[in-house]
Amino acid sequence: MAPASGAVVQRAVAKASINYKNSSWDLVDAAKEKTFDFSKVKTEELPEPMQKMNTADRKAYVAKNARERADLQAKIAQLNADREKYVAEKAKELPGNNTLDTAMIAAVREQGAKRNFQFK
Repeated sequence: MAPASGAVVQRAVAKASINYKNSSWDLVDAAKEKTFDFSKVKTEELPEPMQKMNTADRKAYVAKNARERADLQAKIAQLNADREKYVAEKAKELPGNNTLDTAMIAAVREQGAKRNFQFK
C-alpha cells in the first residue's frame, strides 16, 4: 500500500477529531444533540437498512454506529500520534535538519525573540 499524502492524512485526522460535526446531515452526529428526536425523522430520508426499523431499533443502530465511529476515531488519533513521532525522529536524522518547516520555524522564533516573544 502506498503511503498517504500529508493532505489525506490531515483530512482524516480532522474528520476524526471532536471538532468535526455534521449534525445537519449525519444521523450519528444529529443523535448527539439534546433536541434530536428520532420520531421526527422522515422514513424516506433514512438509509435503506433503517427504513424498516422501529424507533427503538433505529436508536440501537445509530448507537452501534456511534461506538464504531468512536473506535475508528481513537485508532486514527493513535496512528496519527505514531506517525508524528516517526516523522519527528526521521527529521532529526536529516543532515542539519534542513527542511522548509524547520527553516520557517527558526525564522519565526528569531523574529519573535527580537520582539520579546517567548516560545516553549
